[in-house]
Amino acid sequence: MTRDRRTLCSNLVVEVTRRCNMECRHCLRGPAEPRDMGFEMIDSILDQVTFSSIAFTGGEPSLASNVIKYFVDRIIYRKIDVDGFYIVTNAKVYSEEMVDSLISLYGHMVMIRTLEDAYCGLAVSEDPFHEQCDMVAQSKYKALVFYRPYDKVNIEGEHLIEEGNAIEWGLGDSMAQDQYSMNTFTDQEVNVDVLYISAIGDVMFGCDYSYESQKEQSVGNMNDEPIFDIVHRAIKVKEDSKK
Repeated sequence: MTRDRRTLCSNLVVEVTRRCNMECRHCLRGPAEPRDMGFEMIDSILDQVTFSSIAFTGGEPSLASNVIKYFVDRIIYRKIDVDGFYIVTNAKVYSEEMVDSLISLYGHMVMIRTLEDAYCGLAVSEDPFHEQCDMVAQSKYKALVFYRPYDKVNIEGEHLIEEGNAIEWGLGDSMAQDQYSMNTFTDQEVNVDVLYISAIGDVMFGCDYSYESQKEQSVGNMNDEPIFDIVHRAIKVKEDSKK
């Protein structure tokens, strides 16, 4: 990749794993898969993408705490300026390694900016469709200074995405949407709101797709070509379609 070509995004969302320790009826991802994001892919992402905030998603992120640790360690080592982070766990287990990594990232952020300017969040997913979490793990997560309450889904299942398991159980009332917003588009720089990178390297502009749907929504795979080329081509297609 040419160094003067820049891929920027406000929110980088990384799928650290497709493994999960629950089988929730409303899960938009669908059946779990035995895949974690590789360390080489993490280094490649950090080489290619400049981002403001980062979200760790899955699958169940706590099952890939080593992946999160590597990500955080590399962010700190590279002195990357991060505005915020977000992660949601099902709290079936307590991951000390994941928590320690997030505390390190939180400390890194606070050293760079005031606490008021930083948005950090760990949420525990709680709603009628989830399997039972571990109450001790839940209480430990909720004791963290950066704990954020989760937006609960009511028993009627309103606002569930019609993807993955939700379709199988007849749940959901809304379709997944691209969170695409083109801010800058030149031969040297692209800038989007949300950039989602899956555990297998697929690049998307939205977060709320099942593993099956991701095959169609992917605009390219970072294992095959530079992220800049993928995003640049996809933006051009989107913008040309508006003409």
